Amino acid sequence: MLACGRLALGRMLRSPRMSEPRSFRWLAGAFALALLPVVVLLFVLNREYVAPTRFEAQIRAFEAGDRVGPPQSGAIVVVGNLDLAVLQDRLAQDLAPLPIVGRAFAGSTLRDLEHYAERIVLAYTPRAVVLHAGEDDVARRVPAEVILERFRALVGTLHARAPELRLYVIALEPKPARVSSWPTLSALNRQLAAECARDRRLVFIDVASPMLQSDGTPRRELFGEDGLQLSDAGYALWRDVIGSVLRARELTEEATPS
Repeated sequence: MLACGRLALGRMLRSPRMSEPRSFRWLAGAFALALLPVVVLLFVLNREYVAPTRFEAQIRAFEAGDRVGPPQSGAIVVVGNLDLAVLQDRLAQDLAPLPIVGRAFAGSTLRDLEHYAERIVLAYTPRAVVLHAGEDDVARRVPAEVILERFRALVGTLHARAPELRLYVIALEPKPARVSSWPTLSALNRQLAAECARDRRLVFIDVASPMLQSDGTPRRELFGEDGLQLSDAGYALWRDVIGSVLRARELTEEATPS
């Protein structure tokens, strides 16, 4: 792509039809070359993602439910992929009296969550957000650096509207059925933890470490037969780890809507 851009630019500058002064042509060429990295970056950021609009029906279903029974304003909104989607109702019960609004949906990537942030997060004027996402991005072979940029973009979108919003980032977990992905997910966890450490509004919740055996492989009893979904034991571990962090922070400090 860069080579094609330079070739086209060279032809433009050599064209006999160009009547502008040489200095203007030089400036125009320099400007075009300066834009090329931006174009390339946008291409890379989007090349492995599918259009978020594929989830429009799911988002409208959330909104239809809200019209029937509006969620509590100032609650803790849970967003993410299938892992949280199948657990969010149980978490809402087990973490009471903390108010939980579950808006996780299967297959969602960080790009999808950023696209729908206004409708599934900010619309509820939340006090905090619990996020678990990135595994589906990795499954789509999105480069780790792009995933990290998508995470930053989501955080930026949320904080642009709610500057003091607290964000709890749940670690990506090791799964027996996807052992080959664990080195990538583990490295991404370290990057996410570092991002959280730099911002007082972000908290990294490490559910991954207690899910590993001493040899670094996943604890099989924490998963169902498919090696993907959490077993009751796995859910209990998540509930206890996530619950201890949320209760310590959301019940003991003044948690007013952001």
